Amino acid sequence: MTNPPKARGTAAETAVVRYLRARGLEAHRVALAGVQDQGDVHACGRRVVIEVKSRRGLPSLRDLEAWMAETEREAQHAVDAGHPVEVAVLVVKRPGSAKPEQWTAHLPTANAIYILTKGARSVVPTTGTVAMTVGMLADHLAAMWAEQ
Repeated sequence: MTNPPKARGTAAETAVVRYLRARGLEAHRVALAGVQDQGDVHACGRRVVIEVKSRRGLPSLRDLEAWMAETEREAQHAVDAGHPVEVAVLVVKRPGSAKPEQWTAHLPTANAIYILTKGARSVVPTTGTVAMTVGMLADHLAAMWAEQ
């Protein structure tokens, strides 16, 4: 028997991987690892950990905060496992859109600064998150790590 939410999640993860690959970026889905989960998708030589969320309606602010905390925790699990993670991204499927480039990518502000400046680290403490489309995210990732 199929689990509809799990099937939606798998389809969204696969769509993100296909989109990133079509943009010339290395990307693959990651197997679930329980409490040591390392995100849903790794990209750019495992430098980018992506958590993908797909649901029927719009998420609440509380949902986004919880999902972002989960994303950062899973990125840390990947670091702990020896992966060279530099960026953590939460991708939220846009309800009614089958085009991943239109979905929303949420990044910790420091990670957004890092990709927007092509590798500069902020010397000022940053908090919060930055949102952009997955299409914009892919543009910035490609500028840094295409074909890696």
